[in-house]
Amino acid sequence: NMIGRLPTEKEWEYTARNGGEAVKFPTGENSLDNDQANLRDVRGKDKWKYTSPVGSFGRTENGICDMAGNVWEWCFDVYTGFSDQTSKESGKRVIRGGSYSDFAWQCRASKRLVIPKSSGMPNVGFRVVLVFPK
Repeated sequence: NMIGRLPTEKEWEYTARNGGEAVKFPTGENSLDNDQANLRDVRGKDKWKYTSPVGSFGRTENGICDMAGNVWEWCFDVYTGFSDQTSKESGKRVIRGGSYSDFAWQCRASKRLVIPKSSGMPNVGFRVVLVFPK
């Protein structure tokens, strides 16, 4: 039996960097454009004003689709802030990856945003990490 959950921020970034490589974008490159991801503006291989079908821009070296652009992705991590790491749950979570409404620089593997857990926005989605119990 498999169990699904949101990825942690650390897992998400490690995967976006193709196993921890020193690259700027999940494509494994140091630049990103509309031929590689669903970003702001419709041009190049990016034919979608909003979300694109999964896999429209190919896979990373480790077989993962759409780590840059398309939709921001929820991470498991609850945001606690930097000044008080012992604070109670803030009601906010981290999202990663950028979306169809963002410019390429906003889709860097290191970019993160913090939004309320109750947010429901059309450019935010999720991916599931499958865990195989022992």
